[in-house]
Amino acid sequence: MVDESSSLTIYPHATLTRLHEPGHKPTRKQILLVQLELDANSSSVDSVFGNHGHVFLTLSPAEYADLHGAPFQIPEQPPMDPTPPPGGNANPTAAQLAETLRLHTNAWKAYKLMRATERNLRNQLLAAADNIYWQRLPHVRLGYNMCSIQDMLYHLIESYGRFTETERKEVASRMEVPWEGGPLEFVIQRPRERKGPLSYACQRWRMFPTADKTWAAATAHFQQYANDRDEELTTETAGY
Repeated sequence: MVDESSSLTIYPHATLTRLHEPGHKPTRKQILLVQLELDANSSSVDSVFGNHGHVFLTLSPAEYADLHGAPFQIPEQPPMDPTPPPGGNANPTAAQLAETLRLHTNAWKAYKLMRATERNLRNQLLAAADNIYWQRLPHVRLGYNMCSIQDMLYHLIESYGRFTETERKEVASRMEVPWEGGPLEFVIQRPRERKGPLSYACQRWRMFPTADKTWAAATAHFQQYANDRDEELTTETAGY
């Protein structure tokens, strides 16, 4: 069983990218980048609760369902005392009692590891932006302890994640990737190196289970990002 202290080891991203430049608000580009960094950090901590480590802490229920076929249910806190062995035996054997205690101890270790991981990631995210951009979230008495990572990311996207005119033009420029033959991997690699929605789509795709990486799934996944790009270009052409 992984001990909860392992959540304090160095993540792939020990410090998250800043969500904004000094004197400026967070941008959609930076929010998406920080989301990927949080996904990498959360998935690097092993978990008995789900696939890809603790990525269920940083993915929305819809995103997790896309990966695994069903939304993830956050585990409840285990009971303080071990539950009696199954079967209603009033006089359990020493082996049964030992096994019950082992399961109860492991359940608490897994739960505390999950909570420690969430706390560490939340602190990382808070440090990635000035306090003024979080001021609507803390509870009057409990501070940020009531905020999940998903709540914080939703707040960022809803408040600061909309495209600005400058970002629309930047995205359109990045997505203009000519293909003159040759391996398609080179075409994909160029936008990945330059960052942007296609880069984000490619990195998300790599997290799909191998069995789910079908042609139909790939078409639907990348079409979503292609539609976003077309909408951006249409808006720009119309002069908005």
